[in-house]
Amino acid sequence: MAKSNILISWIIIGQDWSENLINALNKQLSNIDMVELILVDDCSLNDSTKQLHNIQFKNKQIITLEKQSGRCVARNKGIELANGKYCLFTNSNTIPKGSFLQKYFNSLSESDIDGLAGIIEYDSEDTAFERYLNSKDRGLKKCHVNELLPLGYVLFGNCAIQTSLLKLVGGFNQKLNSYGGEEIDLLYRINQQYQLKLSKINAIVLRYHHPDFQTHCKRLTQFGSENFKSLPFSIQKDIIPGVLLKLSVMLPISVLYYISVYIKENMLGDNFIIMRVVMGLSILNGYKS
Repeated sequence: MAKSNILISWIIIGQDWSENLINALNKQLSNIDMVELILVDDCSLNDSTKQLHNIQFKNKQIITLEKQSGRCVARNKGIELANGKYCLFTNSNTIPKGSFLQKYFNSLSESDIDGLAGIIEYDSEDTAFERYLNSKDRGLKKCHVNELLPLGYVLFGNCAIQTSLLKLVGGFNQKLNSYGGEEIDLLYRINQQYQLKLSKINAIVLRYHHPDFQTHCKRLTQFGSENFKSLPFSIQKDIIPGVLLKLSVMLPISVLYYISVYIKENMLGDNFIIMRVVMGLSILNGYKS
């Protein structure tokens, strides 16, 4: 089949490829001509890439980056090689569940939608944080299937976007080479040139071994001190309310952060509002540094 007839280029990026992922991929639509699999290894420090040859896809490319380059570079390499009408994105630490690819294939075959996004379920040793991450009132989980989505709800651990739209803006901004922000930046840049419409699909992946709450907050602080500062204010204010962002220069953010952490650690039961406050203050803590 001609390359022009490929519907989906499934791009999986990451490191440390697990046997569970390999097994899950082999349960998908491995022999269909209209799907190609592009695996981009971001310079794994072990020999797990050998397992990639055990993936039983008819159309498969395995790319190994010569040095660790981050998600933007890895995904852009996949986009560069993609022949499909859509690029479907997951990561090496997300496991597709059930008939994941079949659902994407059916939905994308039947419409000309700009893209789809599915739910990420989370596994973490921090059980309270896991409950927060999997809360039905959080992000994409509170939306109905086929409902149009706010751009901020779309995560590239489980989504598909028309390849032409990705190439319209030159893919991901490789200057955002630290933690976070690159996904929403890409979607906003597309939306500036084209009214992007993305909807929810009932296709699920499991993000296993998610960091605990404390480690996640450290990552958010890094995000605040690096990539967040490079985002335009129009995106920043969708992550942190604009008024609070402007007031942060006058507020004792580090003091408020430690007070909120103390409250969280000493409260009985789950309090998702306090968790969100701590995460927001983590970003602001980095932003003010």
